[in-house]
Amino acid sequence: MQLKAKLAILFVISISLVLSGCSQAPKDTNQQAILTDCENLPASPYPERDKDICYSNLAKANNDETICDKIQDEMDKDACYYAIADSKNDPSICEKRLSREAIDTCYMQLAEKQKNPALCEKAQTVKSMSDYNLNLATDCYADVAVAIKDPSLCEKVSLQDQKDLCYYFYSQNARDEKNCENIAAISGSISQDSCYYALASIKRDSSLCDKIVSHDTKSNCEKYSK
Repeated sequence: MQLKAKLAILFVISISLVLSGCSQAPKDTNQQAILTDCENLPASPYPERDKDICYSNLAKANNDETICDKIQDEMDKDACYYAIADSKNDPSICEKRLSREAIDTCYMQLAEKQKNPALCEKAQTVKSMSDYNLNLATDCYADVAVAIKDPSLCEKVSLQDQKDLCYYFYSQNARDEKNCENIAAISGSISQDSCYYALASIKRDSSLCDKIVSHDTKSNCEKYSK
């Protein structure tokens, strides 16, 4: 096929992908030729975007994370690496992502999908929230605990405040008030009281408010969980 014809076909595919949001491309046996074609797409208002789409879809079609390296947009490049890591079930590809938080988020997503809590240990990011600091490893253990229906995974978290967060997240996501009592803190933003309050609101079950120690919190719970 002549180069002009190949470029015309690639241009049509690229435009179709932009319009449809499609994330797959036909697998091509001559990968190097298509890489060259991605570099020589027809002129357009968004040439770099067109190249990124071409590389992204070629990477996914060939299940090859090395092609993601050619993508210029950082968010698209990160998404490409995660897609291949997910497709291959290969957590090592997460390390190619561009920020520590993106790497850790990749580990979290794969840990939940694979139901593999060992991947949570790789997460290092600490996020500053309004009322507390959150280790992404804590969030990861809570997600995997819900996936495998085993809240005891929260015991793998060493710091007490993070362990409390793990049980809190598990209780909310699993809609399971039994594990609120595993939270060491009685009152506060992350505590047994706040855990029961949140679940009472989610489940519209005011009987859970009876378990709350703080009088003010209990009153608010009874008011907003009906």
